[in-house]
Amino acid sequence: MDYLTKEGLEQLRKELNELKTTKRAEIASRLKEAASFGDLSENAEYMEAKEDQAFLEGRIDELEEVLRNAQVVTKTTSGVELIEIGCAIEVIADEQKRTFVLVGKEQADPITNKISSESPLGKAMLGRRIGETVDIFTPSGSKQYKITKIMLA
Repeated sequence: MDYLTKEGLEQLRKELNELKTTKRAEIASRLKEAASFGDLSENAEYMEAKEDQAFLEGRIDELEEVLRNAQVVTKTTSGVELIEIGCAIEVIADEQKRTFVLVGKEQADPITNKISSESPLGKAMLGRRIGETVDIFTPSGSKQYKITKIMLA
């Protein structure tokens, strides 16, 4: 099961539409042009376009599968007591305050502080409450995260 926020679902639908329309048309054009160069067995442009096409079709299949099996996480308007997918979490770790959003694996983006619910930190945070401390074991040792706030993302 793939868990997505409503925003994440829309983002994946948009990506799928872009791949099926614009990107497929671009690759089809590249293939047609490369095929006009002659012998396909030694045509680097054609082979590259075929590889790109295979990658594109693989991504389309992947997105369709995710969307078929997606469970959209709905946000409640009442107070958030337990950490669940779609929550923003404020923690203190190494005496520094950090905030991140817990999302499904398809939406994860550590650069924008969106962590996957399937990551070690995400798994450890699910179902926790404000005030709890979570120990995460990393290659560099154990790290503690004290949960100070849970918000709707």
